[in-house]
Amino acid sequence: MKITNLDKFQRELEQARKVFSSLGGNIAALQFDPGDLASVSLAISRMETAIDEKVAPYRQNPLVLGMAGELKKQYRTEITRLAQDERAKLS
Repeated sequence: MKITNLDKFQRELEQARKVFSSLGGNIAALQFDPGDLASVSLAISRMETAIDEKVAPYRQNPLVLGMAGELKKQYRTEITRLAQDERAKLS
């Protein structure tokens, strides 16, 4: 591995650290109707957009893109689970 590759990797790690720190707080405030699938889908879309906006300056960084993809997946799963739990309570 050339030193230039190591420098690039270190920059990517530093960028990923910055993005991770920025995503550690409040990403977006979401409200949705758990009984309305369109509302749930919109909440998921808004969360994904908020994550995309946070990582936009680093979209060329594969570490950041991977992290963003995982966060989207986790939040999508959590929003869906919350909606299902609320619908179950109403049944």
